[in-house]
Amino acid sequence: MVKTLESVFVKALSIIRKNKVRILSKTEFRVLAEVEGEHDTYSVIIYRDGRWSCTCNFGVFSKEDECSHALATKLIVGFPIIRKLPIIPELGIFGTCALVQIKENST
Repeated sequence: MVKTLESVFVKALSIIRKNKVRILSKTEFRVLAEVEGEHDTYSVIIYRDGRWSCTCNFGVFSKEDECSHALATKLIVGFPIIRKLPIIPELGIFGTCALVQIKENST
């Protein structure tokens, strides 16, 4: 199954809204988190330079676009995102302004 940009982004937003990201450790350059997914809980490591790692099936095979677990973690901590943010008018998301909306809604 091909994961579209919108589906991964919407899934990441759902993970954030349901408070499914647990930050285990955070430094200036790296974050280690546990993210509760639909099928399991995954270990996610993200780096300020854009690199990432996730134990989900998508994360094991893709090192380009982030999985929803890594994307959710990056959005929460404000690390750089590899994916271009989508424009989804029906959700009130218009490109990069989604970052501001996520931070406002996650508190």
